[in-house]
Amino acid sequence: MEEQVEMVGRAFADHYYNLFDHDRNALVPLYQPASMLTFEGQKILGVDEISAKLSQLPFDQCRHVISTVDSQPSALAGGVVVVVSGSLQLHGEDHPLRFSQMFHLIPTEQGSYFVQNDIFRLNYSVPNPSPGRQATTRSHRGNSSSSSSTADGFGTGTPCP
Repeated sequence: MEEQVEMVGRAFADHYYNLFDHDRNALVPLYQPASMLTFEGQKILGVDEISAKLSQLPFDQCRHVISTVDSQPSALAGGVVVVVSGSLQLHGEDHPLRFSQMFHLIPTEQGSYFVQNDIFRLNYSVPNPSPGRQATTRSHRGNSSSSSSTADGFGTGTPCP
């Protein structure tokens, strides 16, 4: 079962980003009226609103490069949670943007999946001015998503000296 969940997650990610990069409007059938997208903290409910958000993004051409795809079965029978990290290269920009995205896929009666939940966040790396210290990662809003005050970076491990 774990292998099938990984295959579903990888196939979905490849399909999703191929559509996003070449025909963003073709993403609409992946969502349903109860689907929710959180895009950089903005919550968007419903297929029509999600479609509007995706079509109104301030760029026409981009290329996603997937770094990792991690998948788990969800509590809903047959559902799959997919977490993707990678980079997004915008047309005409020199530097790619790092991103993370989570999808909760729900099986349909037709044997495919729809996106129940979709959370997208750009990941900004802010260099730390002290030599030998790790850079902290900040979201678009500037909230720290990792901490250098502990060895594990999550605030739960051994304090750093």
